[in-house]
Amino acid sequence: MDTFILLSCLLIQCFLMIITPTMSQQSIPFEGPRLSAHPEFKSVSDHGIKASSTSTSSSNTKFRTYYYKQTLDHFNYRPDSFITFNHRYVIDFQYWGGAKTDAPIFVNLGAEAPLELDMKAIGFLHEQAPKLKALIVFIEHRYYGQSVPFGSRQEAFMNASRLGYFTSTQALADYAEVILHVKKMLMAERSPVVVFGASYGGSKYPAS
Repeated sequence: MDTFILLSCLLIQCFLMIITPTMSQQSIPFEGPRLSAHPEFKSVSDHGIKASSTSTSSSNTKFRTYYYKQTLDHFNYRPDSFITFNHRYVIDFQYWGGAKTDAPIFVNLGAEAPLELDMKAIGFLHEQAPKLKALIVFIEHRYYGQSVPFGSRQEAFMNASRLGYFTSTQALADYAEVILHVKKMLMAERSPVVVFGASYGGSKYPAS
C-alpha cells in the first residue's frame, strides 16, 4: 500500500512538471486597444489654450477654445432660469475633412473635472479621427473648470438653491445646446455626431 501511494505521488509530480512550463508559455498578455493618453497631450497649456471672452488659438496648434453663452436652467421659467454663464469647449480641427464632406463630429462629454483632464486622458479620439476625417470637440461640465455659473465657485456653491442647477440633467442639456451651436457655426448641420465619455461622462447622452 505504501509503495502504491509513493508511486502515485511521483506520477503527480511528474505531471505537474510537464504542464507548468507549457501553461507559462501560453500566458500571453492582452494587447487590445486602451483609452490611453495621446502623446500630444503633455498639458493643455502646450497648445495655447487660454481663457478668453470668445475664442483663443495659437499659430502652432489646431486647437481652439470657445465660450458659449449657456442657459443656467433649461427646464423652468423662473427669473434665475434665464441667467447665462460662459461654457467652455475646445475644438480640434487638425483631422477634419470639412462640412462639405459630411465628415463626423466626435464630441467628448466632460466628466466631473476641469476640461484639461479629459483632453490629457482621452487619446482614443485622436487615434480614430484621422481615419474618418472627424472634427473633435471637448465640452466642459458645468460647475467645473472655467464653466462655473455665478462668476466663481464660491458664489456657485453658496447655497442649496444655486447648487440645484448642478445636475446631470442640466449638463446633458448643456451638451445638446453646444453641439447644435457648433454644427450651425461651422455650417455642418449634415455632419453626424458621435458622442464619447468616460466614467460619469459616458453614462448618459444628449438628445442632439
